[in-house]
Amino acid sequence: MCAFDTSAYYGPSEIVLGNILESLREEFPRSSYQLMTKCGRYGVSSFIIHLQQFVKVDERTAYGLAEGDEAKIRGEGDQKILDAYHELQALQSEGLVRKIGITGYPLPTLLRLAILILHTPPYKPLDVLLSYSHLCLQNATYLEFIPHFYKRAQVGQLVAASPLSMGLLKSDPPPWHPAPQELRQAVVDASKIGNMGLPNLATGYSLRHTISAERPLPLVVGISTPREVHECVKVWRDVQAEGPSSERREIEEQARNIFRDAGYLDWSWASP
Repeated sequence: MCAFDTSAYYGPSEIVLGNILESLREEFPRSSYQLMTKCGRYGVSSFIIHLQQFVKVDERTAYGLAEGDEAKIRGEGDQKILDAYHELQALQSEGLVRKIGITGYPLPTLLRLAILILHTPPYKPLDVLLSYSHLCLQNATYLEFIPHFYKRAQVGQLVAASPLSMGLLKSDPPPWHPAPQELRQAVVDASKIGNMGLPNLATGYSLRHTISAERPLPLVVGISTPREVHECVKVWRDVQAEGPSSERREIEEQARNIFRDAGYLDWSWASP
């Protein structure tokens, strides 16, 4: 899938991307790519509902994922999601949008809402669902949820995003990142392993799992410069060419062991 992910939340990215694609339309016509953008906080002209409701509990029943809870609406937030989804369905029926989906961080919440949508008239499953920072070197719990999204929620297409976990898996994570100090230190320790660099290592880890998935699993990668584009493509080629045993995989396991020893392997931060 050749697609671009954008949002009004990303500054003027929609305008910048639109201008670029317009200048390249003879070489890359509109039919050659897909566009993903958001709604929920910035009006009704977008396609994907960007979730802002999160929970932090440990048991399936508390998450609302127990058998028999599929159609249970839990408060005003759930109803707003359903209302937005139904409005987007109307736009879809008019041909103004092609696919409808939801995005967000907490996997249990995403799963519950995808199931809720499926069990609410007119009983149409989500076309697309995206979660970020959950298929990366530090946290790969998306892999555990994938079968449930397909079987219980009947989601048409899953998408993973942010192999660097919003910049966490760099040698200098951004100061606004919600990772606690202990996890930041683990990132520093992991960056000292091998000589390919942690961003390169982390990108390869995510790409391998999306490439080897049983069903197509596109990966959204954030890039800022032409150099980063070339580096990402090189990692993609390296991962495709490697065998079942490689130095890269050995270093990945060492890095994950560092996160495990620190108590932050497959750990998700609380979201406001």
